[in-house]
Amino acid sequence: GAGMFWGIDGYIYFSPGFGSQGVWRISVNGGEPEQITSVIDSIGENYHTWPQLLPDSKTLLFTALGPSQGSLDSRIIIQRLKSGERKVLIDKAIFGRYLFNGNILFANNEGNIFAIPFNNRKLKIKGEPKAVLSEVNISTAGGAAFLSVSETGNLIFLSRNNNPLNVMEVVDRSGKLIDNDSIPLATLKRIGHGWSSLNISPSGNLIVVTGRSYSSADIWLLNLDTGDTERITFDPSEDEYPVWSPEGNAIAYTSSMTGTT
Repeated sequence: GAGMFWGIDGYIYFSPGFGSQGVWRISVNGGEPEQITSVIDSIGENYHTWPQLLPDSKTLLFTALGPSQGSLDSRIIIQRLKSGERKVLIDKAIFGRYLFNGNILFANNEGNIFAIPFNNRKLKIKGEPKAVLSEVNISTAGGAAFLSVSETGNLIFLSRNNNPLNVMEVVDRSGKLIDNDSIPLATLKRIGHGWSSLNISPSGNLIVVTGRSYSSADIWLLNLDTGDTERITFDPSEDEYPVWSPEGNAIAYTSSMTGTT
């Protein structure tokens, strides 16, 4: 799953991952899990993650991810455990964390981290967000910022510069590199900051991949004969794991789109 928090109320709060199940909790002594939040598909929620129990032990903070899995369409939300009442604290944001000093920390797709004052009693934010950090590594799937803040105020994070680009090399059966068939890094950079899920066409001259930017994941084609790239999907959702049809004339893939589509 994506996100787990050990609360002072004797429960562990967790997200099972993609889908419409929301946030759950289970007693630290074991037992049956209990569902706490429910995804609302009609308003574009994809799943709930990064739960955190506030110090009052009555309120849950979490991120409601949209189809893009990033800050483009995600929200930081609080929900009363007893009544189920919920409200949006911050729009177009991911990875909301309550800090020891009463601020809410959150991130955006560009790796910028912000803090905004939060009124515990009224459960409202106040004032304007203040930028506190930049160039933090952000997950393009799951709405995570790779950081953690201690109760004493120390912050540890993973820099975005530590996220290397993958290269794509072709070798013969002895392992010798075939430079002419390998894909130059400059070509792969057009796709975004990374790629995954490589799949070669039955004809052998096309490769379909998941290309990742910091705002979405889309399906791309690479032409091995020309070195050209072509983007196949454009919707603001996680489009992944492409496979070819046996004839090579169609591609199937998974998507995090919400709604009847």
